[in-house]
Amino acid sequence: MLDTTTMQRLLRGAALAGALALPALPAQAAIYSSAFDPVDFFGVATFDVDDACLTSDGTKPNDGAPCSVTWLSATVTITDAPSTTFSFPQLPSPTAVVDILVSGGELAGVDSSIIGPASGDPGANQGPWFLQYQSGGGEFGLGRVLLFPSVCFSEGESVVCLPNTNPDAVSTADVENFTRVSAVPEPATLALMLGGLGVGWWARRRKA
Repeated sequence: MLDTTTMQRLLRGAALAGALALPALPAQAAIYSSAFDPVDFFGVATFDVDDACLTSDGTKPNDGAPCSVTWLSATVTITDAPSTTFSFPQLPSPTAVVDILVSGGELAGVDSSIIGPASGDPGANQGPWFLQYQSGGGEFGLGRVLLFPSVCFSEGESVVCLPNTNPDAVSTADVENFTRVSAVPEPATLALMLGGLGVGWWARRRKA
C-alpha cells in the first residue's frame, strides 16, 4: 500500500500534468444575466464571457481568439393572453453571439444571430418564436431584444418554420441590464484546485 507521502506526490504530479496538458486559458470566465422588458414580452438571458473579452473596452468579435462568448440560456414570457413562457432548445451555444460590447471592463451589449424556433405552446400567439439580441439604443442604452413570429410551410412530410423579419411583425423589448452573477474557473485553474483538494482529502483520510 502506498504511504501518505508517496500518494501526495502522485496527486500533485497528476494535477500538474493535467494542468500542463490543457491549453493556455484565461484565469476565469464571467457569467452575466440580462433582463429585457416590456411591453409585449419580457425575459432573461445568460451569457458566459471569457475574461479575455473584458480586458479592454470596445466591440469584441466572438471568434475565440482570444475572446469567446457562449449564450447559455434565454427564457421569454409573452404577455398577450393567453400568456406563454418558453425557453430556446438551441442553447447553450458558443456561436450564437456574433460580437459583444465592453464598457468599463464589463459586458454592455450583445449582437447575436437569430436563434429559434421555440415555443411553450406552438398553437398560441402565432408561435413558434425566434429571438435576437442587438447592441446599442433602447431605453437604457444597452440594446434591444427582437422577438420574431414564424412563417411556416410544408416541406414534404415536415413543417418548416422560419423567422418573419417583416418590421411590422417583430416585437421589441429593451435590455435593462447586464449583471455579473458569478465567475467560474477555467479548466487549467480547476485542475490545480481539484489536485489540491485531492491531496488534502487523502491526508485527512490517512490521518483519521
